[in-house]
Amino acid sequence: MLQQTATHGGGHLPTLSEEQCELLTEILSILYKTVNRLGQDWAEMVYEIVLAEDVLNDLQLLLGIRHNVLLRCCFECILTLFEWVERQIAIRAQQGDQRPSPGKVIENLSIFFANSFTVDMLLQIVETFSDDFRKLGAETLTYMLRNERQSHDVQRLFKELGGCEKLIGLMTSTESKTVRSRLLVCFQTITSSEDQDVLAELKDLNLVPIMLQLLVAVSAPENETSADTPGLLGSILTTLTNLSLNDANSVKIRLHGAHIIGKLLMDFCPALNSKDKPKVYVAGSPGDNLKVMHELQMHCLRCLRFLYSVEKNRKAFKVVFPPNLFGAFIDVGNYNKDFQAYIPLLKKLNKKTSDENLRQIRLNFEQMGNF
Repeated sequence: MLQQTATHGGGHLPTLSEEQCELLTEILSILYKTVNRLGQDWAEMVYEIVLAEDVLNDLQLLLGIRHNVLLRCCFECILTLFEWVERQIAIRAQQGDQRPSPGKVIENLSIFFANSFTVDMLLQIVETFSDDFRKLGAETLTYMLRNERQSHDVQRLFKELGGCEKLIGLMTSTESKTVRSRLLVCFQTITSSEDQDVLAELKDLNLVPIMLQLLVAVSAPENETSADTPGLLGSILTTLTNLSLNDANSVKIRLHGAHIIGKLLMDFCPALNSKDKPKVYVAGSPGDNLKVMHELQMHCLRCLRFLYSVEKNRKAFKVVFPPNLFGAFIDVGNYNKDFQAYIPLLKKLNKKTSDENLRQIRLNFEQMGNF
């Protein structure tokens, strides 16, 4: 429908009347409610009707509209469809269903949204719109970049359109914690592709010091009671881990951030966690709170182990850990992303290392900032 009224060759919507915008808003609201309320038995109907080519093309074109209510409805529908697809894939995986339609669905979504018009519109929204729309734009970009089959095309368009520079500009200027958290997840997804060109560009754009500054700010004592803090720390540490796959980034992180990451690792140790003012991220549930801190410790250990994987960084780590712990640290292996591989190392650190040695390790990390 909308394609027939769009400017030929330009891919942009003509000016719509208020009445047309209200009608389209109602249609998208019905679509949003339908997808959210239908059960698993209706999955094939959603695939065949809601995810039809015309619907996806219309949603794509509506990203160019400048009517706030309609644009918000458009974003909510797009995000709902991405969420619905991921949910269907997870359900079918649990059920052992090998039918091809879920994969086809996610491929269709990615194919239809992986084009210069959509990526450009999303970057314009992230760069120039209000915080509410910036958040939605960043979420949509993250879903597009997350899909393995089409992320290469999106990454290419993202690079061509200056996406990294635009997102970093917003990251350093926004005062909205919600927008910043969405951007962090987006950067985590961007860097997870291990694209060396992207990692080199992010090095030149100084993302490493920006992430280290955020790490210090988010881990500050005043944020220790925030439920959002663990997720933010996890995103920052994962992004730093991914960035370290570029050797120059890795050396920069070691020089300017290894002591910060090491301090976080030791601060989360149960034996060193302050008895007077313990870190509490999950109120009323000490067990769940301990799990959160253990997970953050594994993020720290993984990032530090990635740094050690680069030859130029190894000498600095040899004076941090005692021999038995250093051996377990090495045994994890270079560039090992699997969290499970860090559990033996974490247990040895938390349960089999004396308080005296833990305090010495913490001191060693502090001195590491002077190497």
